[in-house]
This record gives sequence, structure tokens and C-alpha cells, in this order.
Amino acid sequence: MAILLSLPTEILLQICQSLCPHCIPVEEFIEGKRDSPSNRLLIAALSRLARTCTTMRRHAQPILYHCPIPHGIVSLAQTLSQRQDLAQNVQEMFVGSELAGQELSPSDIIFFDQMITQYPRDADGELVKISPNWSITDRPFRAPDEQAKFAYDPWGLVIALIVTQIPNVAHLTVETYYNLEFPFCQAASLPYLTHLSLRHGDTELGSDVERVKGILAAAPALKVFRGYMIQAASSGIRHQGLTEVVLRRTTLDYEAFEAIMGGFEKLETFLYESGGGNINETEATPAEVCRAMLLRSDTLRHATINFAESEYGLVHNFGDEDMMVSTSLKGMQALETLKLESWIMYDVNSGRATGGTLLTEFLPSSIRELAIDCPVDIINDILKLAEEAPEGFPKLEKVRFDGLEQDTRDTIEAAFAASGIRCVFGDGLFPEESRYDWDQRVSVWRDGRYLNLGP
Repeated sequence: MAILLSLPTEILLQICQSLCPHCIPVEEFIEGKRDSPSNRLLIAALSRLARTCTTMRRHAQPILYHCPIPHGIVSLAQTLSQRQDLAQNVQEMFVGSELAGQELSPSDIIFFDQMITQYPRDADGELVKISPNWSITDRPFRAPDEQAKFAYDPWGLVIALIVTQIPNVAHLTVETYYNLEFPFCQAASLPYLTHLSLRHGDTELGSDVERVKGILAAAPALKVFRGYMIQAASSGIRHQGLTEVVLRRTTLDYEAFEAIMGGFEKLETFLYESGGGNINETEATPAEVCRAMLLRSDTLRHATINFAESEYGLVHNFGDEDMMVSTSLKGMQALETLKLESWIMYDVNSGRATGGTLLTEFLPSSIRELAIDCPVDIINDILKLAEEAPEGFPKLEKVRFDGLEQDTRDTIEAAFAASGIRCVFGDGLFPEESRYDWDQRVSVWRDGRYLNLGP
């Protein structure tokens, strides 16, 4: 130990950081997956190092709280509240149902009752009325509905309080069930939060973006929102700085898409992957999704639309012309990259020819990179795009097509080469396993391959 302590402070900090999941450089940062066996081993080693002596505690303990992986929600909340010096070191945090399960003691209830008094009003200045039954876990069979918040939901209340104790957090992942919300967050109280992820904790139905409205109001620097199994978004959601929205295993109606496009005025990157455990008979059609995207024609630069596991995708036959992607994106002023399936642009079962102008009438002149999955029925349209690209789409640099035979690939590649456009091919634009990785990055094609956006 004496030899260790003789090392320069910079080296001691590097040793501690090498045991911190947050500090270890990783190519794929996946929020909500820090609580893994390997990371628990790292945290345990860092914790032991912090207990060796006063010097190592001084260096290791703040780093230990960069990415806390708690064993219990009660102890975590109490530590963060009582040790604000440690709470200020939290850089990323996962809060959700897996933290629950502990019984609240009478002293715990008193402790959290006192915490509640610190947040009498929400971000809009409205009085936060907490149910007197918040600490009761078993809801009576005939219990009346309450207007007050957190009735029979102690873990929801404690999780909401935890978020108020980590002012310097940059990456926050929230797992909700059906009634979790964050009314205690004050405006601009999370000034460093840049990435927010919302995951539905059940295997069916879904969550509502409205649940994290309080966090949106508290995070002026927020840039990225990711959702997994989202089923609703109200017209009340707003954020003036958010630039990226990723929605996986999600089913939304047209009004929800309008809310997202209208509420996030600087949105640049958008991914929608339909599917999951939601049952939504009013899911927006591909045409409606494109129509909603036009609301952000001035800012939206990168878009991915994946209906593979939607009701439309599973049936693979819209049966109604109004359900096709008939809404042209020519009005998009900033769109640079687009990734989608061919059949949401054209009903392959209709038997009608496209006339060869499907793509040239659909794409905006601003497009730089285009990727289409399984375009076997629109080969003439692809060739027409290659022919007209130099004049009609002067910014087009790269195209990618998946699921084509080699002879067809050769023909298409030659056509785009003649126009000076790079053309590559693949065997599947939307790998099945990606549909279950809820926090994957949005990808933009660069130099013949898809690169992940965001830090």
C-alpha cells in the first residue's frame, strides 16, 4: 500500500477510473445496462479500494458515485440526500422497478415525508399534492381513485425524489410501469442532463412520454431522448433544445407524432421502430408518419422508419391506398439521410406499376444518403433515380440497397457509378436482433457503413 500511495495523484486517479464503468471508454454506450455482473465486479473492487485508507477514499469515493449501481432504493435515496458532496458526482443513473422490493420502516417513511416538503410545487408552479397513502404497498381492492399523486406507490415516489438529488447527472435512464411521474423536478434543476431514456417496465402495453414531462422541464441542455415501448405522447410535451429522438418497439398514433414533431422544435434525428407489446388500433400509418415529419421540414436531417413488426409490416399488405407512404417528402428542406423499407412506399400486392418515378417524386432534393430495404419491386424507380440524380438530387452521394440478387446489384451499381454516386449492398437493413436492443444508437451512413450518432 505504501508503494501505491507514493504514486502521483494523477496515477491514483487513473487507477480508480479504470474500475469505474462510467470512466472506461466504450464504443457503444448503452444506458440502463450498467448493472451487469462485470460492472458489479468493477464497482465492488472500486468500493474496496475506497475503504483501504483515507487517501484512497478521497480519490475513489467520488468516482464510485459516477455511476452508482445500488443494492437498494432506500439506502441510495438516503445517501444521495444526506451526502450531497457524493450526489454531485453522479454522471449517469438508472432508476426503475428493479430498485424496488424493500420494505419501508417507520423511520424511512418519516425521512421521505420530510424530503417531500422540500418540493411543494412542480416545474409549472402547481402545488404537488401527495396521497397520504403513498407509503402503502398493497392497494385495497375497492380503493377509490385519487387525484393526489403516488397513491399506494412508495417506490414511484422514492424514484421521483432520487432524480432531484443528482443535479450534475448527464445520462439518465428511467424505467416506468403505468403511473410513475416526476413532479418534484424544478425548472432547470438538471442543467447537465443531455441524454434521457424512458423504458416501459412491463412486457405489454407501454409508457407515455408525458411521464417524464417534469424531467424535460428540468433539463435545458437535453439533446437526446430514447424510448422503448412507448404508446403515447401528448401535445403538452415541449423542449427547445432536443435534437434526437429514438423510439424502439413503439406504437404511436398520428396525434403522438404531431406532438413529437411540434414539441421538439430543433429535432434533427428521428428513428421510429414500430412493434413491441403495444396494442394500438390507431397506430399511425406510414403516410401519416411522413406527414408528421413535414412539420419539422426545416430541421430534420436524419430519419429512419421501420414498420417491420407493426400490424402493417406483419400483414405486409396495407389493402388501402391511404395507408401507403403516399405523402411525398419533397417538402423536407434539411433531410440528408433516409433509411426505410421499400414496401412502405409502395403496396407490393396491389399489382399496379409505379411508373418508375416513385423515388424521384418522393425524395427531397436535399438528400445525401439513402438506404432502402428489399426494394425488389421498384428496380425501375431506382434506375430512374440514378439517371436523374445529377440534376434533380445534386447532393446525393451514397445509396444502399438490401436484399437484391447479384445481377440486379450489378445493374444498379453501374447506373449510380455513371452518375458519380457510391452504391453498396447488404443482406438486411434492419437486423431482427436490433429490435430488442432498446437503447441502440441511431445510425447514419458514412463511408459505406452505418455509424452511430451521438457521443
